[in-house]
Amino acid sequence: MKPIKHFFIFSFFLLFLPFVSAQKINIKDRFNIKLGYNAANSDIMYFEYNGTTVKSNEIKPHFRLDVASKLSESVDLGFYFGYSGLEHIEPIYDSNGQSTNFFNVKNTNAFYYGLNCDYHLLQLFKQLNKSRFDLYATGKVGLVSESWKNDLGELIQITPFGEYGIGLGLGYNFTKHFGAFGEYVIGNFYNEQKTLLRGGLVFKF
Repeated sequence: MKPIKHFFIFSFFLLFLPFVSAQKINIKDRFNIKLGYNAANSDIMYFEYNGTTVKSNEIKPHFRLDVASKLSESVDLGFYFGYSGLEHIEPIYDSNGQSTNFFNVKNTNAFYYGLNCDYHLLQLFKQLNKSRFDLYATGKVGLVSESWKNDLGELIQITPFGEYGIGLGLGYNFTKHFGAFGEYVIGNFYNEQKTLLRGGLVFKF
């Protein structure tokens, strides 16, 4: 896993960005709640096949709640909390201590939490800022905590992993208070995942 220093660097960026573009607004209907879904990588499994190292892993569903408030007409800042039931891979060794091509698979609980910031691009164009569509840049930084029980029933917990990403999102407002969204984000995510494609529902009040 990569050092968590990236987490703090990107956290500073997200916290600083809103103040660069902040402006006075009347806070009304300024809170957004997103219920989203994406695919998440489970633990990576490496094994030898015909002299070649093969990488494999299971893909699991990930569910996430985002809560954000507007700091300006263009900038939202908030937090997120997500959950996935993943799998942890433990290699099985032979009597000589050599790794075999067999593995124990443990079901795990993975919790994702952190900060997110959205910059709504259509607000830059007066003729488009009343559109039902919402095109925005998004940045996210957070931590992942994963735990499982070993064969002795002992709880094993990883050191929290720092992840971060930036991307684009597109929303569509069916009504003033309800809509749908999709996002494509690139970055450094848990279990060597480099991209996220998310979608879900958004509620505004």
